[in-house]
Amino acid sequence: MADGKIAVILSDNGSEFAKYFDEACRRFNIINMFSRVKTPKDNVVDERFNRTIQEEFMEVDEYFEPYLTESNLVKANERLTEWLIFITLKDLINLLITDHLLSIIITSFSRNRNCHLCTRL
Repeated sequence: MADGKIAVILSDNGSEFAKYFDEACRRFNIINMFSRVKTPKDNVVDERFNRTIQEEFMEVDEYFEPYLTESNLVKANERLTEWLIFITLKDLINLLITDHLLSIIITSFSRNRNCHLCTRL
């Protein structure tokens, strides 16, 4: 979203409603991007992202849904953007901590030459 308006929509290459969908996108000045042909994994990633937003964000942010009924979606966009930044940083921190702890474990195992796992490190 940009300035509270939908700027880009990602859709598959299906043609079921293409004529009407393209017409609506042009009327509202929305860019319609298409997933790559014969790459079903692309859509799975997008669907998982949407599911994460629905399950994790909308359930914990009780103030978000009323913003969706407003004609100006700036507040909804701001709340969602803040959450996306938070969740991304949280995931990054978890990844860094996990990587650091794994490094410590490998280092301590490698010092113990009697350990049967150390020969595999």
